[in-house]
Amino acid sequence: MAWAHFDSQCGYCGERLERSSRKGHLDHLIPSSQGGTNHISNRMPSCPACNGDEKKDLPWEPFLQSKCATDEILKERRTRIRSWQSKFSSVSIQLPPDVHVQLEAAISLAVAAYDNAAMEVTALKRKMKQDKMQPPSA
Repeated sequence: MAWAHFDSQCGYCGERLERSSRKGHLDHLIPSSQGGTNHISNRMPSCPACNGDEKKDLPWEPFLQSKCATDEILKERRTRIRSWQSKFSSVSIQLPPDVHVQLEAAISLAVAAYDNAAMEVTALKRKMKQDKMQPPSA
């Protein structure tokens, strides 16, 4: 859906992206570190340079402005991004109460399993350090 909306191009610089080549990323418009979510309305296709090397935690609008050679290109890309965001602005999911309870229980189980696995990893690291073992090299 995002790929089609952005015509398989980086939303910032316009570079053509081939989804199958794994060279395209789904960037957070508002970075997670600044309270951005993983909701699809906060994600858009971007090239590795824009997403990984240049934008980092910058706000998307000033970064977009730096990537556009003309005001016309800036207006077109900004409009496309805002159009993408607005597609989801009124979307809300109302779960039936029983489904909500089941979902909360499943999330609790997943969090507990993650916490247990993290504790196991920590214990193994501690044991390796105590035994002066080195992890196998790749």
